[in-house]
Order: sequence, then C-alpha cells, then structure tokens
Amino acid sequence: MSSQEIHGLVIFAVLSVPLLSLTAAIFGDRVPFVRLRRPRDPQEPPLWGWAEIIMVIGCWCFFLLFASRAVVPLVTSGVVGDALGVVIIQTVATAMTGVVIYVLLRRLFGQPWTSVGFVPTGGSNLVTALVLWLITLIPIQALYLIWNLILRLFFGHETVPQELVKIYETCVENRDWVAVGLFMVSGVIVAPLAEEVIFRGVFYGPLRLRWGILVGATVSSGVFAVAHWSASAFLPLFALGCLLCYLRERTGSLYPAMVFHAVFNGATFLVHL
Repeated sequence: MSSQEIHGLVIFAVLSVPLLSLTAAIFGDRVPFVRLRRPRDPQEPPLWGWAEIIMVIGCWCFFLLFASRAVVPLVTSGVVGDALGVVIIQTVATAMTGVVIYVLLRRLFGQPWTSVGFVPTGGSNLVTALVLWLITLIPIQALYLIWNLILRLFFGHETVPQELVKIYETCVENRDWVAVGLFMVSGVIVAPLAEEVIFRGVFYGPLRLRWGILVGATVSSGVFAVAHWSASAFLPLFALGCLLCYLRERTGSLYPAMVFHAVFNGATFLVHL
C-alpha cells in the first residue's frame, strides 16, 4: 500500500468518527428536524419462514442464471450489448422472483404487501435516508479501504472490482453513453427494488420477528453481501445491509431503504465516470 493510500485511509478513518456519531444520533432521534418515523397503523407480522425465504432466494438465483444463459450468447454474438444484456438479465430475474413472492406470500399466506415492507412513508423519512447516505459515504469508503488492506496483508488478496463495475468502466472508456445510461437504469432502479424486497422484505422480516433485530440484520446482511460475489466488497456491503435493515426497522417501510440503496448505487456509478 502506497504512502498516499495510507494517508487517504487515515484521513477517511479520522473523518468517520464524527460522521458515525452523527449517524447514531439520527437513529437515536437526537438530531432536531431529522427524524425517522414509523407508521401509525399496526402491520400484519410475516407468517412465512425459512422454507419460503430459501425458495425466494433460490428462485432469484435460478432466474439470474437462467436469464444469463439465454442472454450471454446474444451478447457474445453482438446481437445485444453488455449493458443491455445486464438490464435484461436483472429485469427478468426481478420480475419472475416478484411472481414467486406474490404466489407464496399473497396467495399462499394471504398476507398484504405491507407485511413485506410496502408501507406508505412520510417525505421526512425519505429525506433522512438521503441525509444518512451523505454522512455515511466516507465511513463506508474507509471500511472498504481497511477491509482490502486486511485482505492484502493477511491473505494476499488484491482488490478486484465487481464484474459489473468492470463492464461499466469499459463502457465509460469507450464513451458508450447509451450503455452507461442502461447501467444506471439497472443499478439505480432494478437492483435496489429487487434486493430490498428480497433481503429487507422477505428475508429480514421473519428473522427479526423470531430472533430479534440483531440476528435478523446480521444474517440477512451477510447473505446480501455474499450474493454480490465480491470478497473485496464483502464487509462494506455487509455494513450497508445492516444500515438498510435498520432503516427498514425504524420506518417500518422499504421505501427509505430503496432510496438509500438507489442513491448509493448511483453515486458509485458516477464516481467511475
């Protein structure tokens, strides 16, 4: 690690202390005019369990693989570009997994969408989600740098960007702005919708109900991080998952978490422009 990288890491780590303190103060309702509010009406608790959770995640992985097998030959032959292929794969997997969730939870258990997290929420919660995104940018980046330093020093693992980031960077280098726009659609709209419903909606709810917030957030965030298949990003993604679980917990709604997730992904893409 170069001296410049170490210097940047130290600065990020020092700045993270007051920013994390501010984050804790917001979650503790100790910051005036910046508060997270739960809905007044009680929500029906989730009735599904591990079998349904495994089925939903398994179907999501299957549909991603199925769509990839169908789309990759089209990309290889040049019929569609890499970016459009990614959008098609994620959209198909999201839509089909949505059907599975509907059949399992709405038809089989007869539960309302509010039990998954589709609960109306106030504008103040959405604004607070944006504020939290802004003040956690540096701590998450510092965690990323520290985690990759640990991987490099103790395991000899070099930092490797996620495959989608590599494809995106290639599109930027080639100035293929249509492809860049398609990546934005996929990362800012499709991915946050799918991942929040699956991990903070279907997964987190039953675990939180049976074993508490800590277990629910830890397990669902761990699987969320593993699902991205990136050792370099595992710990930051785990921390991000825990933060999104807490947003879901404090507001009773998936919408603030979706806003946070969408802006987080969008900022990641913009950094690589």
